[in-house]
Amino acid sequence: RNTRLAMQQNALQLDAQMAELDYQIKSAHRLFNQNRTLLERQMVSQDMFDESSDHYDYLVRKRELTIETQRQDSLFRSLQIEMLEASVARIEANLTIVRQNLDNLVLRAPVSGRLTSLNAEIGESKSRGERLGQIDVLDGYKVRAEVDEHYITRVDVDRSGEFDLSGATYHLTVTKIYPEVADGRFQIDLEFVDSVPDDLRRGQTVHVRLELDDLSNAVLLARGGFHQSTGGNWAYVVVESGDYAVKRDIRLGRKNPKVFEVLEGLEPGERVITSSYSSFGDVDRLILTN
Repeated sequence: RNTRLAMQQNALQLDAQMAELDYQIKSAHRLFNQNRTLLERQMVSQDMFDESSDHYDYLVRKRELTIETQRQDSLFRSLQIEMLEASVARIEANLTIVRQNLDNLVLRAPVSGRLTSLNAEIGESKSRGERLGQIDVLDGYKVRAEVDEHYITRVDVDRSGEFDLSGATYHLTVTKIYPEVADGRFQIDLEFVDSVPDDLRRGQTVHVRLELDDLSNAVLLARGGFHQSTGGNWAYVVVESGDYAVKRDIRLGRKNPKVFEVLEGLEPGERVITSSYSSFGDVDRLILTN
């Protein structure tokens, strides 16, 4: 900007000099013509005529030099402007890089949500890829469950599950299975099918009932301490009268945290003692009293 201003001021000065020279040349030319006429009439000396002629020629020559100076100055200033504009472009490019580096110092989360933990202190150095904190996405939740490795071949994507919270049942579906087994368990991710509990919080523990096979009708037996004593091979079945219970061989199948599937040995509606048998000994009949 300073150079452009200097160019404009210099151009104005040269224009002023040209105007002054044009005025002086016009006056000198008029004086030269007058002295030439007077010389012909022998009214002025030859020296005075020569002086006016020389002064006129001097002004004309000076005007030519001023024009050349103006042209050279214009070329020089134009070249200088081009160099300065290139310099400005480089400075602006460097400024863009500096601004970008400054912008890179601002950490931005990949998603919008709530910052629930921040592992950083003032003055601490962090490496690329190092964990800084955790952000909870508030518009969606998923449940991560641990499943015994015994069921790893029976858990598939799109399997259904459910859990109870605050008196309501919420339905889930398996979306991802992690094949790595640690401490006899593997992990799965489940997403909500319909509604999400309003009072659900990150890290909250829920007990999920997972559907491992297709739905079917089966005779079910409540889980209890008897299984530790019998290995699920037999149980005490209460007779219809309710006076005593007899030892009967049974065969159990699938199970969940609440019930066993009975494959053989029991009929629907029969009553079974499911408490621990450790104090009963190896007897075939138990007498029941009120």
